[in-house]
Amino acid sequence: MSRLLTAAITAVVGVAAAIPALAETAALAPMMDATLYEDAEGDLANGSGSYLFVGRTNQPWVRRALLAFDIAGAIPAGSTVTSVELQIEVSRASDPSGQTVIVHRVTEPWGEGASDAAGEEGSGAAAAPGDATWIHRSYPNDPWITAGGSFVPSASTQRAIYGVGSYSFSSTPQLVSDVQSWLDDPPGNFGWILVMEGSAKRFNSRENEAAASRPRLEIEYQTGGGTLDTLYYLPAAAKSAGAQGSFFVTDLDIQNGDANPATYQLLWLPRGQNNSTPDASATFTLDPGAAVRYRDVLGAVFGFDDGAVGALAIASDSRDLQLMSRTYNAPPAGGTFGQAIPGYRDDQLIAAGDRRRILFFTENGEFRSNLGLLNGTGEPIRIMWERFSPDGASLGTDQVDLPPWGNVQLNRVFADAQPVEAAYIEVWTTTIGGAFAAYGSVLDNQSSDPTTVLPQ
Repeated sequence: MSRLLTAAITAVVGVAAAIPALAETAALAPMMDATLYEDAEGDLANGSGSYLFVGRTNQPWVRRALLAFDIAGAIPAGSTVTSVELQIEVSRASDPSGQTVIVHRVTEPWGEGASDAAGEEGSGAAAAPGDATWIHRSYPNDPWITAGGSFVPSASTQRAIYGVGSYSFSSTPQLVSDVQSWLDDPPGNFGWILVMEGSAKRFNSRENEAAASRPRLEIEYQTGGGTLDTLYYLPAAAKSAGAQGSFFVTDLDIQNGDANPATYQLLWLPRGQNNSTPDASATFTLDPGAAVRYRDVLGAVFGFDDGAVGALAIASDSRDLQLMSRTYNAPPAGGTFGQAIPGYRDDQLIAAGDRRRILFFTENGEFRSNLGLLNGTGEPIRIMWERFSPDGASLGTDQVDLPPWGNVQLNRVFADAQPVEAAYIEVWTTTIGGAFAAYGSVLDNQSSDPTTVLPQ
């Protein structure tokens, strides 16, 4: 199990849950790269050469390198980029002292032609159609707005480069922002330009015969927008001894009614606690139309043996999950079928301004009745209830204050009015923005077999 950060799930009723999804990694080679050779005529290039150059030559002429990666072709649309690392290889450096290479986001489209410089490639070759040159973003007809390449002034990242060897530009917020913007808007992906004021250094290009030395972009991302943004609630779950020798266990069924696979996590909400930092299960995936049963869900998923009473939340990227649970008495001699409690999507909770009624409460020598309540928000909530006798007379109003995602079971709520049957309770909240789940539970005193009564 992983421990979520505080406020990892946020209030329901129109607010999403921000729960970490599993990170995935993509490693990309450039789809284009080129060197801009400073030249008044703009007719030098090296679009298909084995090397890239950055810095100043002895003359001194400036060299700049362009790199572009096919982000949208490698990462699913709608994903959230979380980390970006650019890797390059220096294959020649006349001055091995540290020089700062700065990476900027390019603001105009550019091309990579068939030019291929001879020898060490430091002087470039005659530009071919479509090449990026110092003057042209695509030779010979399309000039840069600014000679030497058009790019944003602020750096996306930078680092010192020394002699021959491999170098990585570690992830920065701006690198992540660049890649995220190119994923969200592929036509706006013009890549980066590498700029340096010091003595020129040579880097291996995407055409270099040493494949392991070519530029590489490593991206970590989360699919589905990186969030499981729909919450479902199961108001009661147990693996624990109960009254009169009972031992309660919960099974859970989840069915995916969506046409797409559903990803979800189970969150454990212990009774009587502030659950702003719930324990989270692993992330599961359920195929379209498929269903799964978690027998003894608290034992199977969370590893509990005894003493676990509370509720569950299920965070998913689908709004079409159906949930049903069975909580039953399982003493050593055998069990009973128990009570079925459904799960509720966040927008199906009882909201502020709504008052619901729960029937069938019974308290006598044969049966006992409990009331369960779950706060479905990330803020404290006050839940009110009023008890009624079968003739409609009020037996009094009471209240409970629950912490974020807190839950409680109030046992034998009609003990002071027994013997009674056909009693009922009305529940509501006075907390603005509050939302909660409620249920009644009527148990056979002999077998401790429970049945559920739901709000209407």
